Amino acid sequence: MKRALVLVAVLTGCGSYGGDNSVPDIVVTDAWTRPTPPGVADAAIYVFVANEWAPDDHIAGMSSDRCATVIPHRTVIEGDVASMPGILGDELALPTDGEVVMEPNGLHLMCLGLGSPLETGDEFTLELTFDTHDPIETTVQVLDR
Repeated sequence: MKRALVLVAVLTGCGSYGGDNSVPDIVVTDAWTRPTPPGVADAAIYVFVANEWAPDDHIAGMSSDRCATVIPHRTVIEGDVASMPGILGDELALPTDGEVVMEPNGLHLMCLGLGSPLETGDEFTLELTFDTHDPIETTVQVLDR
């Protein structure tokens, strides 16, 4: 019985929740960025978003307490040239049992308008909004990767 109570306590302490407040439905994890040199006002943010069992949804917006603007981007490398074209809306789709993986040299969020450089060990808040799900806040860690 004690193990069951511990499991319930652990599950109710994680992430965002569905209507019954029992288990996470959309989970946002592993949010990180790299340190920025002095004078650099932009940074790429990487994050993992999984729709465990909620109805199909879509990442509709993003904001942060450290960025004037946060917008989605995709890095495309052709030959020796890297570019960041706009992304298609379906790249932020979050179907039931689906995920959006943001990583270097791929889909990521651009943090534009940093007021000060990001230093290793810093943390800041990122909020993702969805078409139907409640917004989810997560902590972005500045890591020297």
